[in-house]
Amino acid sequence: MKEIPFQHNGQEYLVRIVFNAEESTYNIKAFKDGNPANGYGYSVTQETAFDLFHTIGYNALREQVHAAMDDVVTGKWERYLFDIQTFQNQMQKGGVV
Repeated sequence: MKEIPFQHNGQEYLVRIVFNAEESTYNIKAFKDGNPANGYGYSVTQETAFDLFHTIGYNALREQVHAAMDDVVTGKWERYLFDIQTFQNQMQKGGVV
């Protein structure tokens, strides 16, 4: 496992890259205080990461780490939860969204 620390709004976060040997897959997720920072996670197979890097120079792991950090910084999960709650409230009121 590799952990990449970063800060946002004075709080410490980690992006963890965990390799699942059984599935030959890298799993990437942001954490805060040992718990998932949000509901998002990313994964890429070792084969796909290798092929992308060696054919077009695309570093899938780096990009997914950046995406996990960006999810925290932009509040993507919190916006998603707000939208779901708004939709549920509208449905309970019998309104059309």
